[in-house]
Amino acid sequence: MNGEKIEILCIDDDPDDVEIFEEAASLTGIPVNIRHAMNDVQLFDYFKSSIVPNVIFLDGSVTCHCKNTCLEEIKAQKHLSDIPVVILSTIGIDYKVNDMYNRGAVLFLIKPASLSDLSSLLRITLCINWKRDSLDDIKYNFAVRYPEMKFPKLTSPV
Repeated sequence: MNGEKIEILCIDDDPDDVEIFEEAASLTGIPVNIRHAMNDVQLFDYFKSSIVPNVIFLDGSVTCHCKNTCLEEIKAQKHLSDIPVVILSTIGIDYKVNDMYNRGAVLFLIKPASLSDLSSLLRITLCINWKRDSLDDIKYNFAVRYPEMKFPKLTSPV
């Protein structure tokens, strides 16, 4: 990122999880600027801004009070449609994982129990060059480092 801060949009409806996310992000040593949306009203307000994040972290349990999921609402915004959306969830039910991938999530990660592990997971995620690295390579590397993570069937990169 050439010394610039990584712009993050964190969408989570639990204030404690937001605080933990911020602390874990600060422990990565990577310069970040984190903006939050705790509900669909704040998310739609964010859509009106000109700020474009480098990556969006979406809690898997956050819902929008509309016919679409929050992920679909994000992908419907022209200025955000190409931004990688990483799902952070406490559980990884197979149908939910596949649904999130089908809707456009680039990763579905299970929230680790410790602050240290979350910081490590964020460090790896924030170091990804989303424009250069292939999504299959990214998922494969996560599957090797974090075998408890849930991914669609993976093949080893060639």
